[in-house]
Amino acid sequence: QRPQGAEGGQVSVTLGREDGVITVEVADNGVGLPPQAREKLADPYVTTKPKGTGLGLAIVQKIVNDHHGWIRFNDREGGGARVQLAIQADPPDEEAHGGA
Repeated sequence: QRPQGAEGGQVSVTLGREDGVITVEVADNGVGLPPQAREKLADPYVTTKPKGTGLGLAIVQKIVNDHHGWIRFNDREGGGARVQLAIQADPPDEEAHGGA
């Protein structure tokens, strides 16, 4: 969604890799994220859309966690939303550490 009267939406994607961590940042110039729900956006069945199931970000969160990473939801400077995601480029070998 865009603020009322705003023309054309913009989305930027930034990729990076530093110290064995891959980062992805997606930012837009939309209406931003609801502050009251920001902490729970990745919880199952939480949605801000009238017809959403609230499972998309929960699935993303699970995948990110499984890859020893994190995801953050913030406001974009100048308005809009910013989502940052990071995962280990070379996650630890779970078998070597007693994992499954």
